[in-house]
Amino acid sequence: MSRFRLIALLCCLPLLGAPELIGRCPTEGSAKTFVMLYPIYVVLTAYLAVKSYPERPTLAWILLALLLLTHAAIWLLILL
Repeated sequence: MSRFRLIALLCCLPLLGAPELIGRCPTEGSAKTFVMLYPIYVVLTAYLAVKSYPERPTLAWILLALLLLTHAAIWLLILL
């Protein structure tokens, strides 16, 4: 496994907390929509970052950085 794939996999680990997020999510509002789309976004972003890395490594790193910022934003949205 390449080093970048391992890094992308590590960036997906906060997704393991998705059941906790769904459990704490309010039943109505846009937060529920964001939390339900969150796992799809994480998997798709990591996949696209790994696929784009050989030809466009800068884009792949930007995708992973946005993924990490999204993790923080979703957790803050639910916890605050």
